Amino acid sequence: MTGRQRGDQPDVEHPTYAIEVKAGKVMSPRLREGMAQAVAAAVGTGKTPLLCVSHSVLHHPSEQYVVMRLEDFQAWMGGPGGEG
Repeated sequence: MTGRQRGDQPDVEHPTYAIEVKAGKVMSPRLREGMAQAVAAAVGTGKTPLLCVSHSVLHHPSEQYVVMRLEDFQAWMGGPGGEG
């Protein structure tokens, strides 16, 4: 079994982040709708849209995530390569 199969190596090499990429139809309609609502709420405000997701399973603590569009992340980091 390779490191890629075990998931112990990032998809993208970066000095700060361990980046895993999932491509294709990976976002549910509910998540896409949530992001669209965050984007709509940010229009004209100068704010960055964020989608906060709480995943919980019966009798188990929830997992918390923050999702951001790549273009917003790049702007926040100072450009496509995060030079800023």
